[in-house]
Amino acid sequence: MQETCGAVPRAPAEQMLDELVHAFSRAAAMKQQHRESGVEAYTEWELRASENYEMLLARWTA
Repeated sequence: MQETCGAVPRAPAEQMLDELVHAFSRAAAMKQQHRESGVEAYTEWELRASENYEMLLARWTA
């Protein structure tokens, strides 16, 4: 059995959640920089997310 030097191994889901939070924080910081520089730029991911949100909202309110 490998020694972990007292560190508790992290569950894969917990690690994935941390990576997702980190990526979201980076995206929020980039969006803030764009706002401050006066650039209104959207990534492909943001456009898809907004389209999916609008589609789901239309289904929920129908």
